[in-house]
Amino acid sequence: MWRKKLSTETIFKKFAREITGIQQQKSNHQRLAKQSFEHTNRTIEKIKQSEGKIDDFSSSENMSFINVDGQRKFYGHSTQTFEDLKENQIHLYKLQLQWLLVNAYEYFEIYLKSLYASCWKSDDIWKLKHFGSLSLQESKKLALDQVHELAFKLDSKEILNIFRKKIPGISTLETENKWNVNLRFFINVIEKLRHIIVHNNGYIKNMEKFQEKVFKDLGYALNSEKVEELKGTVSLLVDKNDFVDLRKLLGSESILPLEYCRFSILIKKMMCYADLLRMKIGEHVEQNGR
Repeated sequence: MWRKKLSTETIFKKFAREITGIQQQKSNHQRLAKQSFEHTNRTIEKIKQSEGKIDDFSSSENMSFINVDGQRKFYGHSTQTFEDLKENQIHLYKLQLQWLLVNAYEYFEIYLKSLYASCWKSDDIWKLKHFGSLSLQESKKLALDQVHELAFKLDSKEILNIFRKKIPGISTLETENKWNVNLRFFINVIEKLRHIIVHNNGYIKNMEKFQEKVFKDLGYALNSEKVEELKGTVSLLVDKNDFVDLRKLLGSESILPLEYCRFSILIKKMMCYADLLRMKIGEHVEQNGR
């Protein structure tokens, strides 16, 4: 229950705490993945040096179930090489980062809807249709928890477009800022990656079509110089199999110095964008609230 009006500052602080938790999980996963990989390598070397010269191993763990007649039934058997084992560990870490990004973006969607609810008393922001069958006068009598319930039924992309159209400065600063970073591009890419992870197990079936969709949603001509520059950024977010890969990218693989944590960079862009919304929406509500 929302007992009192929440300011944009309070909403942002809540979002920041949630993303802080995501970053902590990321650090834990990274540390455990490194320790596990190192332990696996040491174990493999010991086995390879043993008298038996084992080159692979098999597993049937949990590959059984009890059927309706009460009989145990085996349905599978797996054999892997040591290289398979190492690759599977890397794949698992990629999956962990993918789902942390999904969680982060879903927190961002909640953040957007909470911000929209905070604009309830700014007559120029809320669309009357979002109040359902209520008149404007009736809408002013709603309790805050009712407002939030209405806001959370809306699509986050629709809310973003309302902010861009109605609140001065947001649309411009998305793409023109001191850091010369296209925040609108990054939040669009994160949203698209979230869809790929949830609905296609993290694999981009057709990279060209994926990029076209990203730039079409941004309203960019596909043959523009701007798109050619941004395509390189998109390609850095996947591995050779077009599987979403958010691990650190070594400098030797790109023009980027030393190492570049793709997951952390996306989160930094998301936080920068969230802060832009906090600032501009807060200003607008303060000036136009009834």
